[in-house]
Amino acid sequence: MTPTADKASRHGSVARVGAWLSGDGRFERSRLLRAGAATLVSSLVAVLVIRAVARSVVTVPASFTALRTSSVITLTVLGVIAATGACLVLNRRVSRPISTFRRIALVALAISFIPDIAIWASHSHDASAKTVIPLMLMHVAVGSLCLLILPTLGRETRDDDIVASSPPSAVPGSQ
Repeated sequence: MTPTADKASRHGSVARVGAWLSGDGRFERSRLLRAGAATLVSSLVAVLVIRAVARSVVTVPASFTALRTSSVITLTVLGVIAATGACLVLNRRVSRPISTFRRIALVALAISFIPDIAIWASHSHDASAKTVIPLMLMHVAVGSLCLLILPTLGRETRDDDIVASSPPSAVPGSQ
C-alpha cells in the first residue's frame, strides 16, 4: 500500500468512527426494551463463558468473590439495566440520544476498569493478573454488546429506513 493510500485508509477509519459516535437517531421505547432483553441475555452468555474459561485456566482463590457466579450475574444484570435505563432517560432529555449514549457508554467502560485496577494493585483477596484480566474482559464484552445491540435494535424506525430496505416493487410509485 502506498503512503497516500495508507493515510486515506486511516482517515476513512477515523471518519467512520466519528460518524458512528455522532450518528443521529432516537430510541423507540418498546424496541429498546426488547433490545435490553437481548443485550442482557447475550451479555450473560458472554460473561459466563469468560468466567468458565478463566476458572478452567486459573485456580481462583475462594476469597476472590468477583469471579463467583452470583457476582458476575448480578453485576451484569445491573450494568445492562443501567445502560438501558440511560437510553430511556437520554431519549427524553437530549436531542441526539443514540450518539450521546455511545459517548457516555465508552466513558463508562473506561471508568469501569478503575475498581479492577485497584483490586489488582492492592493485591486484595489474592488478586492477580490471572484473576483481574477476566473481569476486564467481561467489562469489554458487556460494554461492547450494549454499544452494539441497544442502539441497533432499540432505534426507532423511520419511513425512509423502511423504504430503503424494501424491494423496489414494494416502494410506492416504483413500478
